[in-house]
Amino acid sequence: METINIPVITSLAGTAMIVVIYIYLYFLYEERCIGIWAIAWTTLFSRYVFFDSGLLTWQDSFFNFFVFQSLIIASCLLLVRGIYDFMGKPFDKQKLFGGIILLTVLNTFTDVIAPSPQIKLLFPLIVGSSIGLWMGVIFIRLKNLQGIGHLFTGFAYIAWNLFNLSYPFNIFSPLIANYSYIIGGTLRLCIGIGTLLVYFEKVRNDLIKKEHEARLFAENASDIIYYVEMYPTFKINYISPAVLQVTGYTVQDFMKNPTFYLKVIHPEDRKLIERFIRSAPDNIQDTLLLRIFDKNKKIIWLEQKVVPVYHRNNQFIGIQGIIRDISERKNLERLSSVLDKMSAVRNMAATVAHEIRNPMTTVKGYLQLMSRKNKYQSDHDKFKLMIDELNRANLIISEYLSASREKVILLKPCVLNDIILTILPLLEATAKDNFVTIKTKLSELPKIPLDENEIRQLILNIVRNGVEAMQNGGFLHIETVYNKNQVVLSIHDHGTGIPEEILNNIGTPFFTTKDTGTGLGLSVCYQIAARHNANIKIDTSNLGTTFHICFDL
Repeated sequence: METINIPVITSLAGTAMIVVIYIYLYFLYEERCIGIWAIAWTTLFSRYVFFDSGLLTWQDSFFNFFVFQSLIIASCLLLVRGIYDFMGKPFDKQKLFGGIILLTVLNTFTDVIAPSPQIKLLFPLIVGSSIGLWMGVIFIRLKNLQGIGHLFTGFAYIAWNLFNLSYPFNIFSPLIANYSYIIGGTLRLCIGIGTLLVYFEKVRNDLIKKEHEARLFAENASDIIYYVEMYPTFKINYISPAVLQVTGYTVQDFMKNPTFYLKVIHPEDRKLIERFIRSAPDNIQDTLLLRIFDKNKKIIWLEQKVVPVYHRNNQFIGIQGIIRDISERKNLERLSSVLDKMSAVRNMAATVAHEIRNPMTTVKGYLQLMSRKNKYQSDHDKFKLMIDELNRANLIISEYLSASREKVILLKPCVLNDIILTILPLLEATAKDNFVTIKTKLSELPKIPLDENEIRQLILNIVRNGVEAMQNGGFLHIETVYNKNQVVLSIHDHGTGIPEEILNNIGTPFFTTKDTGTGLGLSVCYQIAARHNANIKIDTSNLGTTFHICFDL
């Protein structure tokens, strides 16, 4: 009896170890396939505990023999269910239940008609071995897994199930049975270990795939994604390639010098960053808005959102963040502010402009009348000065009215070049007074819907600004091009350029750098462009400024 129990106990111990490992992994990872395999091996283990160990006799009991066979078939079906789940393939539950019923009926029928226990065991063993051989082939064909785990498991399944076919012939021989238990237990242990290897290889592949997907997402995102280690030393661990598109600087520029980011931050916003770093991790999740200079020294508005990163001992070690270029949004906010101010201008101008003009017209008329009288001829210069000042005041009121008007524009197909050529003599006369020469380069253009009067005013205002910017004279260039379904008008002066702080306020009502300006000229230009669905873009440097007015077809 002892010679039988030792191999059986050894086999039981190996199977029990597999069950414990599977149960542990299930509670650790909560993977359903692991749970199903744990149940399958527990089912098989119960067969060894109650029947193979001799605790229950089954050869001479119809019911026990039926339970013995059912445990073999049930464990095999559960292993199949687990492998379907492992591969992520759908499993038809109706077929499962139908298979259980069919196998149960066939198993019962075999038990009734079979003349000996050996023949009775053949049916469940053939069914179970067939399932096991099929599973072995499935594992071998798992080509998407790296490593030899799937091959090890597949061949172990095949060897075990081929060996199981000899079970009815050696189970009744004590000597052969002892070796059978040892060989069967070893093969089951190989299957259990191999299955674990396959599972861990799959987990590793899934992690690699997810890491690859995450990296692809980070590297193709338009926002900058980064991870900065702040303790124990400040170090940039990762920054996405979008940093090149946003700032003009490469990833290597930031990685090789951890303090490089300080060089690109706008001087007025460096205190924000210093306060942000000092406050970490408190209030670190607040959105931070700041400005930087890109490689071309252009101001870029950024919005930063971060989350703190903690070590296992809950110690703060760094931050992960996303930085978004919100320059376009800032421009829209500025334009919205411009429109709000223009609305205020509209309300004010509509209320007072005519009331001011009427008495001014009366005063101007009397001054002109008095200036013609002989007794006031000695004060002719004084009268002229007063009339000129009244004309200037009237011009300012006209600009207010022009800026405040909700105009209904009359669009008709026009060639932009024709409008430019029509007002060119007026532009040249204006430029000549400032020793400026106007040069034109007009390309062939298609007709586009324009309001001629408004486009004349837009061109005149921008040219006048360009001429006034060229205090030492020179050339002012007017150019038109047709490119990518856009008609573009470019007006380029050779002035000293527009400072950044002024550029940010271009088009804002009442904002002016001129002593006698109203700050409404460019506001009117932006309004005209908006009514024509056109965009105004400005390129400026110390070599001059170019206004690009882009009309979409």
